[in-house]
Amino acid sequence: MAAWLQDEIAVQAFLEQKTKPMLDTLDASGFVCVQDFLPSEAAEAVLAAVQNLQNWELADGEDDEGYSDATPHRFALAELDGSREEPEEESDGEGQGLDQSQYIDLDGVKPCKGSDSQQDPKSSGKFPRRDRVTLRLFGRLLWNLYRTHTHPDGTTEETLPNFTAACYRRGDHIAPHNDDVLETYERSEVEGMKRYFERDSGAGKKKEGGEAVVAKSTRDLDAEEDSPTDEDVEDAAEEENSSDPVQVDYSRQIALVYYLNKDWKAEYGGQLKDLETGKKVLPEFNSLVLFRIPRMHRVLPVKKKQVKRFSIFGWWLCEKREHRSVVAEGKLVAQEVASKVHGQASGDRKIKGQEDVPVAAESLDIPGKRSSKRKAKAEKQENASVAMKQVLGASGSGESTAKRRKRAQ
Repeated sequence: MAAWLQDEIAVQAFLEQKTKPMLDTLDASGFVCVQDFLPSEAAEAVLAAVQNLQNWELADGEDDEGYSDATPHRFALAELDGSREEPEEESDGEGQGLDQSQYIDLDGVKPCKGSDSQQDPKSSGKFPRRDRVTLRLFGRLLWNLYRTHTHPDGTTEETLPNFTAACYRRGDHIAPHNDDVLETYERSEVEGMKRYFERDSGAGKKKEGGEAVVAKSTRDLDAEEDSPTDEDVEDAAEEENSSDPVQVDYSRQIALVYYLNKDWKAEYGGQLKDLETGKKVLPEFNSLVLFRIPRMHRVLPVKKKQVKRFSIFGWWLCEKREHRSVVAEGKLVAQEVASKVHGQASGDRKIKGQEDVPVAAESLDIPGKRSSKRKAKAEKQENASVAMKQVLGASGSGESTAKRRKRAQ
């Protein structure tokens, strides 16, 4: 793990130096490419962490649960927290179990199971905690590059970060598209996503007397990962008690791609092509691309065998403006529905046809959440969503959490 990423004083100085020039260029041209973005030690740590991810999934438009993707694409992606759900086994009718895992191995060989070794994550199928912390700290750094969005009317809003790792192999590509896609979240999900990146490593902070806190060791951070934090407790309480399942659309404001490929050559393919200028960007190690949305672009097919094109991509999002004026009304309706469903209204009356449906918000895919808890409440959440749609007349205009990750980026 790079000690630099843990040093909040150094990271803050870095952001103060880098942010304004990048955003000024972005405002002037709508597109910016920065070489040698991170200090080399930090870039190496991010590359190592991405290479150790074991939760890669194939995104090709055919696994989007009934969603017909209009943009042809194929590549692998992985959540930055490295979490993966246990596969469900189904019988083939002859007593033999069928592997239902959605995860793929980038090398074509399934990872061995049962090993607890942190030295060789490829053999254990586990994601080292030090790498999880590295990617969380890097995600927070990226978020802070554009933490506040200013709307045309002068009002400001804290952005929502949505960052994911990607890997392209031979033939992987994305057809022309402009990234102008709505993403739909519940309120509790939004707060959980932000809290994940806000978790504090404690390194590099100044005490009241001005003394800097020494960076924590990997062992300390490992123990910190295993121990429940105040945020974990708050998350659990929200999952149990929230009565605000209203979904809100978020629009993408700025896209980013951070490349992690050493010695990449043009003949390998895989360039990002900006279709508004015709410029091709080589996915070189430690380079960062930003552009405003919408903007037409594509990823050219990777041509070379046995190479992997790694990156971290994503967006800074803002709440769609229409929702901001009705959110208070939506919360009141949600609370009323929850009260009736749980028999807390006068006379213990319940909604007809929904007597056993609890209305509660549940985070679907928040980094840092326990997948077992999410599975246990999946049916409960689905029923709650049906109840809300019947009462509010809602029809999601954006993509569900499960689908947005596999949308062509």
